[in-house]
Amino acid sequence: MGIFEVFYAPGKLFASLPERKGAWILPFVLNIALTCVVSGLVVHYIGMENILRQQFEGSRMPADQMEKIIAQAASAPAWRNYLQTGLGTAIGYPFIALLIWVFALMAAKDAKYGNQFTMVVHAYFPYNLIVSIMSAAILMAAPDPVQLDVRNLIASNAAVFLNKAEVSKALYSLASSVDVLSFAEMMLLALGFAKVNKSKFGYGFAGVMVLWILYVSVKVILSLLF
Repeated sequence: MGIFEVFYAPGKLFASLPERKGAWILPFVLNIALTCVVSGLVVHYIGMENILRQQFEGSRMPADQMEKIIAQAASAPAWRNYLQTGLGTAIGYPFIALLIWVFALMAAKDAKYGNQFTMVVHAYFPYNLIVSIMSAAILMAAPDPVQLDVRNLIASNAAVFLNKAEVSKALYSLASSVDVLSFAEMMLLALGFAKVNKSKFGYGFAGVMVLWILYVSVKVILSLLF
């Protein structure tokens, strides 16, 4: 029951959220915790130095400057990584809810931001839980975790069919966004939007798609610039 209804009765759960005070607290805390756990496991098994070297691969940054940044990050205390991950997650959900609220206002003038936020943190819980379990399994089962691609750890997207050493960063970034888990999450957000705002599923899905396209566009642009 409770938060786990999102797995077997999502429509019923989302429809009940406007009447449930404080329903956002548990999923919000669990989402932050799960994200921090995954981040900690990745750093533990792959190593911060190896993670940064993957991210700097192909960079035009001078070698001495790159090595300085890597050394500083690798020597930073573990709590800093958890703090940055936790804060980023804690800020991300209210921002996503804000964008969804804008679309909600177009469908219903009495749409409340709090309902959108509660829906968002519930909708992201299955995604974070599944990603956490799959990431942990992959990291622990890999013969040499250092060889794993930290940017595409689970490889549930189209980028698995590409050789990142032979294609442009923009194409690889775009392909990695065409993800099975992400599309499942988008469907759940659209359902949550429809139930919370008493609107059509298609309208909610269209709004989520617009946000996804904006996210992917920014991601591709950043891959070209940096």
